[in-house]
Amino acid sequence: MEIELKLLIEAHDLPRLARLALVRRATRGRPTTRQVHSVYYDTPQRLLRHQGYALRLRRDGQQWVQTLKGGGRAEAGLHQREEYDVPVAGQLLDLPALWRSPAGGLLAGASGRSASLEPVFITRFRRTRRILELSPGVEVELCTDQGTISAAGGKEEPLREIELELLAGPPQALLDLALALLEHLPLRLENRSKSQRGYALADSLIPGPVKAGPVTVEASMTVTEAFRRVCFSCVGQLQANESAARPEDWPETLHQARVALRRLRCCFSLFAPAFPREAFAEVLDELRWLSSQLGPARDWDVFAEETLPELRAALPADPAVDLLEIACAAPRQSSRQDAMEALRSRRYTALLLRLQSAFMGEAWEAVADPAAQLHRAEPLQEFASWLLRRRHRKVMRFGETLASLSLEELHELRIAVKKLRYSLEFFLPLLQSHRAAQLQQALVQLQQALGALNDTATAQRLLSALATDERLREAAALMRGFGAAGTSARLASLPAAWKQVRRQRLPW
Repeated sequence: MEIELKLLIEAHDLPRLARLALVRRATRGRPTTRQVHSVYYDTPQRLLRHQGYALRLRRDGQQWVQTLKGGGRAEAGLHQREEYDVPVAGQLLDLPALWRSPAGGLLAGASGRSASLEPVFITRFRRTRRILELSPGVEVELCTDQGTISAAGGKEEPLREIELELLAGPPQALLDLALALLEHLPLRLENRSKSQRGYALADSLIPGPVKAGPVTVEASMTVTEAFRRVCFSCVGQLQANESAARPEDWPETLHQARVALRRLRCCFSLFAPAFPREAFAEVLDELRWLSSQLGPARDWDVFAEETLPELRAALPADPAVDLLEIACAAPRQSSRQDAMEALRSRRYTALLLRLQSAFMGEAWEAVADPAAQLHRAEPLQEFASWLLRRRHRKVMRFGETLASLSLEELHELRIAVKKLRYSLEFFLPLLQSHRAAQLQQALVQLQQALGALNDTATAQRLLSALATDERLREAAALMRGFGAAGTSARLASLPAAWKQVRRQRLPW
């Protein structure tokens, strides 16, 4: 089992890394530098990729090695995968060894064993390798790779990364070392392996918005295992939406990054009875910071792409809409830049490393909380049902006085509905699927109705920032009137959406 941490680094920072005192002091022996050439193989149907395997032939110096990687997981840049190495005489696959590997059965199903595998992409890079002795019994291999990934058709992208691989000692050592390096260099975590990057290049897979995928919790898991699975499912979505390859994808990519962040914060809130928040105090503070950096950009996107078009449709020839569109462009661009910088900052990288560290060190064990210990010892099915009942009761309490709720109270209801919906999605594999799907759909509809009210309230706040002269104040007043009319209509639609939620049979 290979355990390594991948970090992206800029080319001009590589010499600085070698000069760092913490690297020079810990280096055992002399660093070695060599050229590494790898060819990755798969079937035309990408059987290996679809099953999570990567097969390569690598020339490292004068030696050729056939490697199959698969299984394991990647969480916040920490990669744990099974690796099967076979020395070979040259650039020729050792097919008998491959058929004996875990991927052998998969490839045996493909027609024509020898002909079914073909080169997909190539990596060429200069690798400098150091062995760091961080403390007695703790050794880490630090490799810096600088080169290219290339594929057919002249496709190519630069490769510049640091690999920290654990040779001896606890995995926590990788995180501690990465945090120490981060104090001196602007590094970023890379959750993708070289093979994943190569496949994306070869198959022209352009990164775009990534929605939350299913969370694969299982009834046999402990509460702790489920907490980790849910948490890093949210982190995975967040990292997948760190940047959009195309400008037109940015608003939706940012939205999905915020969804991931909200789901992550909901995860901590949901599991708080078993994992005291004190254990994650630093992480939770940083999650609030990140929310504050992403929120304004999303607010301006909704205003520009949803709220203003509604006004334009109602008043197609009114110059007030033109004025508002022009006025919102600058704050929208500024807030977008703030969000991008936050997702590419050292602070964000440190947040993910500290989150991984809190789980790896089981930080909650340092908090004396007998009730939390009892919850962690419960069967997951019982714990999940108890949590969902609590969340459901909180939502139902709002419904007793729905008609008289203020806009502030409706905002609280929206948050409670959202948390119940996310909690339901986290534990979906443990629930009665038909009932869960119906409740989920009803919650989505209610959340959308409440969200439209929140968007109107947000628009009113943004209008105040835009009303800087008389003409803009008049345009803002026009939009406020339009928004007030929309609020009345949306309030009238709430009882029907609420009724759909209330009538659902509970799936737990």
